[in-house]
Amino acid sequence: MCSSDLQASATTVRRQADYLICGGPPEQLAQRVTHWYRREARAVLLERLVYHAERAGLPLPPLRVSDARTRWGSLSAKGVVSLNWRLIKASPEQLDYVICHELAHFRQRNHSAAFWREVERLFPDYLRVRAALRETGRHYFAF
Repeated sequence: MCSSDLQASATTVRRQADYLICGGPPEQLAQRVTHWYRREARAVLLERLVYHAERAGLPLPPLRVSDARTRWGSLSAKGVVSLNWRLIKASPEQLDYVICHELAHFRQRNHSAAFWREVERLFPDYLRVRAALRETGRHYFAF
């Protein structure tokens, strides 16, 4: 391994089993780990968005990975789906619920009874999963 390889590996973040192995100075740890999470989240969120948009019979909307402090997702007036990178820490069903919630907004741009029927059509078990996300979601914001 050459010195540039050693330097690069000393500042990278990688997964090893259930752990993240982080090199580099401690004062940069949060920044490096957040960058890793965001990169991982983009891939997973896009994969699930593709799947659920296809199931819903919708064209694939543009994805924006957000750093919102109070929202899991949103749909812009231009049709861009924003999903919080912290969803990568959520269960797969919680992540899927949020995506289906945002896709339902393509048909109902509000939170009316018709909107919730659309959410249920896309994600039948949404009530249970939504409650679980409300219960555990605050933990996903701790780092």
